[in-house]
Amino acid sequence: MFALALVLVQLGGFAAPAGIPPAWDAALEPATHERSRLPSDPAASIEELELVRAFEGQSWPEGFGVPVAVGLWPTGGSGSNDASELHYIADRKGHLVLFGKKTPARVVLKLDVGISHRAEGLLGLAFHPRFRSDRRLFVHFTDPKARRSVIASVQLDESPDDASPPRFDSESLERLLEFEQPWQDHNGGPLAFGADGALYVAVGDGGSRGDPRGHAQNPNSLLGAILRLDVNRKSKSPGEALGVFGRGARAEVFAIGLRDPRALFLQARRLSDQNTSRGGEELFVFDSGSEHYDELSTVMPGDNLGWPLHEGFVDFAPRANQGPGERRDPLAVFSHKQVSRSTTGCVYEGMRHPGLRGHFVFAGEVSGQLIALKLPPPGSESAPGPERVGQLSRPCVVGVGSGGELLIADREGHLWSTR
Repeated sequence: MFALALVLVQLGGFAAPAGIPPAWDAALEPATHERSRLPSDPAASIEELELVRAFEGQSWPEGFGVPVAVGLWPTGGSGSNDASELHYIADRKGHLVLFGKKTPARVVLKLDVGISHRAEGLLGLAFHPRFRSDRRLFVHFTDPKARRSVIASVQLDESPDDASPPRFDSESLERLLEFEQPWQDHNGGPLAFGADGALYVAVGDGGSRGDPRGHAQNPNSLLGAILRLDVNRKSKSPGEALGVFGRGARAEVFAIGLRDPRALFLQARRLSDQNTSRGGEELFVFDSGSEHYDELSTVMPGDNLGWPLHEGFVDFAPRANQGPGERRDPLAVFSHKQVSRSTTGCVYEGMRHPGLRGHFVFAGEVSGQLIALKLPPPGSESAPGPERVGQLSRPCVVGVGSGGELLIADREGHLWSTR
């Protein structure tokens, strides 16, 4: 699973708004409809993670920028017998680098991206889930020639022998969807494939404070929304026949009400009959707030996640026009005082830390704290309290390495794992 996003916007402290319990201003707290604190279970406490440098012998190409994605290379199409140990790292400038314990780092793709602002460049990527037979990589980036977001695919150019390792053919790039961006920030970007074969894309509201053009509450806009694209059928539009909001809405729009999403992921879970549209998976999105809180939410077709009317459970712009869809409150919110500038995140499924399994793990880039939140049972309206599980200087990407273990990149491009 590749749930990826940029770490872009500096988030500052704030004075607690009226009506928020003091504890919310003092610590990381879960969100509930009653806005009350859920006590942490001492028996479920996670040990402090010991972070150690990983892949110290590797070096990235000259000019490699701030990492935006790191993870395990999909099985097949690697040009190496060491496939189980192959990883990738990507940066905002559009480099995709393949490497492993026994495989020197090499650039396998260089995208031409626009990057005149820290929120621009390569925004997210996802390999096709059947990569052995469908060698496409899907990317979300800013156009180098216009203020526009592009969702595209690029094909692996396979080599007939190991002497010439495979690369992605930049000439094969096919633009699937393009849309204008009113400002340079709040681009969002993470991509994820579901068991239904659709590609899900989390897009920011287009920028400026408070979504002044009302994109996030407008299902006829591709901004401030989760998009669902059918990339496996030959049709004029990848969103054709997938619409959930009905007449007057873009068919690609799956849910609305986002500001600047950092992570998007699907988890296989036992869901009730009405929640099985994605083959028994539950969709989660991690959204960056403006002034108060970041939030983690589950998402169903046609949901309205509330931005900019609400930020977490706090009214932000209550007089803004409210769009359609069922209002979906977050599972958990995180104060900007503790988690300033959230990174991407992932769900831990490794064996090294049993108490951490099933937790969503992310970090605060400014504080350096690693945060773990246990995903609640399907259908829950709140999550148990988050825990601080580690500390690292300037983390920017939290991803999954071999064996489901954590692989973390900092802004200098150093990689870290845990003991």
